[in-house]
Amino acid sequence: MVKGFSSRIIGLLCCLVLLAGCSATYTHEVVSDPRVTLDRGKGVFISTPKNGWYGRQEYRDSGKMTANAIMAAFSRFTSNVVVTEQCIGIDCLKAINTDRYGYYVEPQILHWEDRATEWSGLPDKIEIKISV
Repeated sequence: MVKGFSSRIIGLLCCLVLLAGCSATYTHEVVSDPRVTLDRGKGVFISTPKNGWYGRQEYRDSGKMTANAIMAAFSRFTSNVVVTEQCIGIDCLKAINTDRYGYYVEPQILHWEDRATEWSGLPDKIEIKISV
């Protein structure tokens, strides 16, 4: 009976150690404070950045994930938010319907390093520049 009890405790401890490695924390740093506030009546037009790379590894759909995360953040403040994959940079500025959209957001992935956080304990490193 004691032998079965100790094996259960060891099994439980192993499960707890494995679960502790599955936690994630995110940090962000604002490089420059905003100079103006968002006008909620104006729409936001977001371009999709190129996928992130680290070494020779391209992180598929990282550009879409970045654009969608930015869309979710702006959606808290205005209901008219659109993500496009059709244009980037000056081409988007020319294509925007200024009656409908008052802001153009151009994200750029500067660094994307997806690590095996679950096993290594090392956090992913993602650096994104957002120009409005």
